[in-house]
Amino acid sequence: MNEVRERILLIFSYFATNINKMSDGDTALRNRLTRQINNDAAITIDTINVVLNVFPEVSAEWLIRGKGEMLLSANLPT
Repeated sequence: MNEVRERILLIFSYFATNINKMSDGDTALRNRLTRQINNDAAITIDTINVVLNVFPEVSAEWLIRGKGEMLLSANLPT
């Protein structure tokens, strides 16, 4: 799951965001994201779903398996 963690950090960098911005005031979510992303706790499917829901232009295949491109081509800016 370290690869997934690294890809989540790439998403944060690409979208110029961080855990605090992504959690949008939800303390429980912020704490969970901090544990899982910064403190090497296991990344859960719930966290993966949160990331994919917040960033719908990100490919689930890329995030989970590292296959393909980070962004879905249908969601690229024109």
